Amino acid sequence: MKDLNGLLSFIKDSNNHVTRLYFITRTIKEGVSTYARVPDKYEYTCLPINTDQEIQKELYNLFVEKLNYYANKDKFNLEKYSIVTDDAEKKILTYKEKEKIKSFIHIVDTDIKNTTELNPIKDISTIADKFWAYIIEISLNGKVICGLRKMSPSKIMIPEKQSLISTFFNIDEESLVLSNAQSIIFDKGLDALYDGSTFFIIQKNNFEELVGLESEYREEAKQVADIIMKSPKISLNFNLIDEIEKKNRFIRKLAKIKDEVDSIDIGRIRKMKETATLFKLSFVIKSGKIIINDEKELDIVIKLLDDYYLLSQQTGKKYEASVKKEI
Repeated sequence: MKDLNGLLSFIKDSNNHVTRLYFITRTIKEGVSTYARVPDKYEYTCLPINTDQEIQKELYNLFVEKLNYYANKDKFNLEKYSIVTDDAEKKILTYKEKEKIKSFIHIVDTDIKNTTELNPIKDISTIADKFWAYIIEISLNGKVICGLRKMSPSKIMIPEKQSLISTFFNIDEESLVLSNAQSIIFDKGLDALYDGSTFFIIQKNNFEELVGLESEYREEAKQVADIIMKSPKISLNFNLIDEIEKKNRFIRKLAKIKDEVDSIDIGRIRKMKETATLFKLSFVIKSGKIIINDEKELDIVIKLLDDYYLLSQQTGKKYEASVKKEI
């Protein structure tokens, strides 16, 4: 947790820090269908918003509170990001593959470093339907740390655009009164931190959705599906690409074995068969080809390629391991 503690020390020692808030909108790129399932589908826009000292203090305190909590090595482990991760709630994941989030990465690598070129928000109603996330930026002497949070448009209250009566309770008058103000509700949480080179992921699913990794996985899964359907070593009796278009079940698993599919040979098939026999799995081979008739058999083949089924050399116990650390 050395990296996170370094960020924490920097923030706590930054007496002359500057705290800024940015809103991120997401829209579909021009010429792309709303229903298209393709990578690089969305365009992200960064918009600064003016805040007073009280809000800046609250955001800074939130940042310090969360970073202090997640930098605790007794509660969390720091590990490299993986498509499939077990016990994600006990881990902070590091992510550096910026090329996979090329539509989003300019927000934190370019836009917030050139704030004079950004148009500040003057009317929240203009972005209410496109609101996607917000970023808290802590900066000092050119060093910047960002906290990212996925946020639902439902957190934005625009009375004139919604079928509701907006009110607030006036404590001094002990009365509920009408309000025409535009308001935003902030969660006291962060999904990821960014120090200029590395994302420290706190909420894995939110982070993946926020930066667009889900679309990237779908495209990689299609590539793997195409290889499987054309492989001379595999006979697949249904259209896997169509299944990927209709559902999300195999997307992550297929993306994870991308490097394994191309290397299937007779030797690997033989080892897969031995493992399937040991674990009493349904695994069919005819004329040297793996036969896949349905999704259940496909799931087994994917797991075999991912080395999911393991036997301990010490105890003889059998394990299912979706996440492994190679040494």
